[in-house]
Amino acid sequence: MGTPRPRASQTRRAPRSSPPLLFHPVAASPSPVSRPSLSPSILAPLTKPMLLKGITANIRVPDGNGGRDTLEEFQTSAKGRAARSTYVCSIDDTAFELFLRRDKEISDDLVVELTIDGVEVDGVWHWEEGTGLDFPLDCVPCGRDEERLLRFAKIARIKNEDEPDDEDETELGCIEVAVHRVKILGTKRRAWFGAATDPCNVSDHAATDRKNRGGIPPSHKIALGERRKTKRLPDLEQVYEYRDAKALAIFTYYYASRDVLEASGIVPSAPAPSGSRSEPTAADDATRSIAAANADVKVEVHDDPELTSPDSAASVNVKLEAHDDTPDDGRRRSKRLRTSANRP
Repeated sequence: MGTPRPRASQTRRAPRSSPPLLFHPVAASPSPVSRPSLSPSILAPLTKPMLLKGITANIRVPDGNGGRDTLEEFQTSAKGRAARSTYVCSIDDTAFELFLRRDKEISDDLVVELTIDGVEVDGVWHWEEGTGLDFPLDCVPCGRDEERLLRFAKIARIKNEDEPDDEDETELGCIEVAVHRVKILGTKRRAWFGAATDPCNVSDHAATDRKNRGGIPPSHKIALGERRKTKRLPDLEQVYEYRDAKALAIFTYYYASRDVLEASGIVPSAPAPSGSRSEPTAADDATRSIAAANADVKVEVHDDPELTSPDSAASVNVKLEAHDDTPDDGRRRSKRLRTSANRP
């Protein structure tokens, strides 16, 4: 979704009954795109969130005690003057929340647009001026009085008999949050009541088919939880126009499992538990081989100077090459990690 084309007037939809109240839908992308690879949890309640033009953003997950923990961010970088990107380690089968906060000096009405793995989520969320500085977004409407939580999920990919266990290439997931300044023009009778289908899901079979066609195999995705009741959407929805041709702020999260991000050098390896000792394992040997092959690690970053213009997208490719010097197997193995903000 990135920075949409300014339109004379538009309407959209709203999430749950918290501060945000939603408008009607925007046209969705033609087909699902990039998917993730994730798993172990990596939490840091005091992690500093991304900050851009008076707006901060982070991703939160339940802490098990009724509160929220913040996913730690790695290698946060600027992409032009209105965009920030970072990497996070996602957690299998876990609901998450995108949490935004604005400075009190920002007095405009805002809308929040969400793109998950290259697919625009129907509708936009209205962050109305004067309704609060905090903006939690953790679900999408699926009916007049129903919603579904956003969740990290794992894809059960079906493998062919002759397919090796290790993937040569893995595709990272991507969550993009775009915040726009808007002018409210009035209201109209509501004609849209939420997504009838799962707008940000890809079936396990579809993921397998992509691999069979020579595509990059995803291992994880963002899915939607079970339907749950929520506050009924109002009869009227607002009509608005963009104040600017470009988004006020764009936050991009690339997500993958900790082991994948560690292997690529994006995330530092977790220290071993204090006082514990064990015999070296094959995984330890592989880690040492990767460290010895540091000279072969290549990181390519393609920064599109037009990232903040309509229809643009960031792309980051990470290639990790490691030598396995064991006497009985002198093969050179390669693992590639690709992330794409908008990949068909």
